[in-house]
Amino acid sequence: MRSESILVVDDDANLRKTVSDILRAKGYETETAATGREALRTLSVNRPPAVALIDLRMEGLSGTEVLRRIKERSPETECIVLTGHASQTSAIEAVNLGAYGYLQKPYEVDQLLLTIRRAVERREDRRALRESEEKYRGFFETSRDCTFITSREGRWLEMNQAAVRMFGYRTKEALRRINVRDLYADPDDRGAMTRTIEREGAVKDYPVDLLREDGSIIHALISAVLRVDGRDRVVGYQGTIRDITERTRAEQALASYAVQLSEKNEELERLNEQKNRFLGIAAHELRSPLQFILAYSEFLVDEASGVLTDRQMQFLSIIRSSSEFVVRLVNDLLDVAKIDAGKLELDPDSTDLVALVRKNVSLNRTLAARKDVDIRLEHETLPPVVLDPDKMVQVLNNLINNAVKYSPPGTTVEVLLGRQDDRAHMSVQDRGPGIPADDIDRVFQPFETTKSKGPDGEKGTGLGLAIAKKIVEGHRGRIWVESEPGQGSTFHVTLPIRGEEPGELN
Repeated sequence: MRSESILVVDDDANLRKTVSDILRAKGYETETAATGREALRTLSVNRPPAVALIDLRMEGLSGTEVLRRIKERSPETECIVLTGHASQTSAIEAVNLGAYGYLQKPYEVDQLLLTIRRAVERREDRRALRESEEKYRGFFETSRDCTFITSREGRWLEMNQAAVRMFGYRTKEALRRINVRDLYADPDDRGAMTRTIEREGAVKDYPVDLLREDGSIIHALISAVLRVDGRDRVVGYQGTIRDITERTRAEQALASYAVQLSEKNEELERLNEQKNRFLGIAAHELRSPLQFILAYSEFLVDEASGVLTDRQMQFLSIIRSSSEFVVRLVNDLLDVAKIDAGKLELDPDSTDLVALVRKNVSLNRTLAARKDVDIRLEHETLPPVVLDPDKMVQVLNNLINNAVKYSPPGTTVEVLLGRQDDRAHMSVQDRGPGIPADDIDRVFQPFETTKSKGPDGEKGTGLGLAIAKKIVEGHRGRIWVESEPGQGSTFHVTLPIRGEEPGELN
């Protein structure tokens, strides 16, 4: 750390040397001058000293004149004047000119060192204060918010340029002519705010409406503190004003949009209920005639063989397969309508899941045999599971039928049933074309179908897996698929063996 420099100005050579030696011994750097003019030349060549010791009675320039010129050239230098009894009046005059103090000759060494040390400390304090004020001034002027100091009566004492822009005036002088009270849209707001400041000492983000010069409203937040004098009397306020007009408008617009969105959602819910009602009625009315068409087409196919031509039999087969598809679609639509309306309820019961799956696999083997596809079941022993048997059969039929539909002839559908911790785990694996990666996330969405087709070109209704997912989740279970194109697909279902009973589907 650089030591402080002391300039000793005295026409007494012995005193200059003695003081200089003492100060060097204490770690100070020293410069000496025998006359005032020599002192000023030294000042112009070297860095300004921290402290100047100046004898008031010198030939040529007086000590008082030297003091005045040093303070002009280096205001930070603290000056200590040295005087005898006869020049105390001059010493007092020097103090009035800015000297830190004076020492009366002869003086004690300890008194000299103490005075110099205190002068150095004062210099450092003044420098720190100046730097602090400069930083504060920089913040004051560069803040994007209005920064202010006002009197208690509402006179502007200080403001930054942001205040001028905020209130729409051309200059600080123009704004300064306006009393702060007149800038409030509601004059009572300022009184309420200042009472709060004086009661609590400060306010933070106090909301007010202010007026621009053109009469438009500024929505603002004021943060301010009290200003008091040496007797703790309130003399004013200082703080910042933040313009939140644009934010307030955005919030109001957002609130308005939220209201509109809520109204639209209510309208959509009403339309969705109407759609579900219509879908349920339409599907219900279609199911009976379609079932008749399917039954009679199956009867004709079985009874007309050998009576009708091959072309006519082909037409009947198309009628039957189309009828089967439409009946499945209608049944699925009824289930979807019930689920969307929250009316598809579960009827849970303690069920032997192994027996349920074994029976379903056995029934589906007849369909699979027509396509030369085998179904193989492997299972572990499981305790009873609380579930709705009819709804779970619906899930099984969908998964196994899909596996058979997408499996090439001569392959096997693997059905595995076991236990994973406190859950029953079932998987259905086929050897079909697999599901493309970009379709995996959509297979359980209503009316979504994959790009994959079965060997005979069959496609589903796009509802079966969506219904299966709702049923499984209604049982507090989980369903998912793992698949790679060309490697087949495996659908997994887990169901809790113990725990919460199933609830309503919605």
